Amino acid sequence: MTRKLEEIISTVSQRALKHWLSVKGLAHSAGNEKELHALLTKLIEEDSLTLAELVEAVSGIEDYGGKRIYPRLLTDAKTFTSKKQFERHLSSLGLSLLAERTTIRLPAKPTLNYITWSDTEIRVKFSETHEHVKFDPETLTHNVTKRTKVILITFETESLFTKLCLDPPEVRNPHRMAASSGKVDPYENFYFAKTLEILGGGALIPIDFPKIIEALVSTRPRLFRLPYDKLISADGLIQRNASQVDVRDHKIYELGVKEDGRDRVYEDLQGYWLPDQSEKQLRRELFMQLKRKEAMLRFLADCLPSEVNYAISRIRQLS
Repeated sequence: MTRKLEEIISTVSQRALKHWLSVKGLAHSAGNEKELHALLTKLIEEDSLTLAELVEAVSGIEDYGGKRIYPRLLTDAKTFTSKKQFERHLSSLGLSLLAERTTIRLPAKPTLNYITWSDTEIRVKFSETHEHVKFDPETLTHNVTKRTKVILITFETESLFTKLCLDPPEVRNPHRMAASSGKVDPYENFYFAKTLEILGGGALIPIDFPKIIEALVSTRPRLFRLPYDKLISADGLIQRNASQVDVRDHKIYELGVKEDGRDRVYEDLQGYWLPDQSEKQLRRELFMQLKRKEAMLRFLADCLPSEVNYAISRIRQLS
């Protein structure tokens, strides 16, 4: 039990685990890893929590926490009307369905962990090993730590809505090290290609990010608190705005909005989904970054799957 819990705690954010315990209505106060280990042990021994529940929660946090998420629509997709039909497609690629949702730690190369099928969703998970390099100014040496990176792909068979959820890459990763020029990092491109191959589609088209951004900025009552943005004004000036609460509350910002009109282009939003407007789906403000050019969302490492899926569902409503 002790070793198993140590492995579980080490794979995800401790803050995320404590937040998950809080959402379940369980004791969640722990100042460090040792205290968290003791707390989880106590909860399991008291039958307030099962190891299976904990493992499932950690798996969800690992799949969604700290991810760069690319919401896309799959075009020219093959129509898989049955599990057998999808299995035949996978067989043609030398692949097969794997029911057990596991994570392969520190694989030697980018590795498929599993592919699962349901009538509404296909899930694909990969993992790969990156090297985190940190400079030590005292010894003038570089310390290298191997880290498992997790990539989750989900596909809704009816709507063709696809999410690519990628851990942020380290500088030293198998894709960059394999690139001949050393300048291009094709990490994301590798998994875009894998998504098309496994799902049998023609292209992955971004959802309407400019429309989403405009709605997030202008919708009343506010769904999203906006303490930071980056924009291009009507006359081409690149502006970075920051506020302790919300940039939209400042008079100079209001004047800029009126002056620019529809010619204002928002490049980057960083803010928080508001629980008051979430119909009780959020219990706290939820951080999210939205980048227009990349058509990408970013969430912090302590996010729960339910929180990330709430944010994405609202974004889909706005698109």
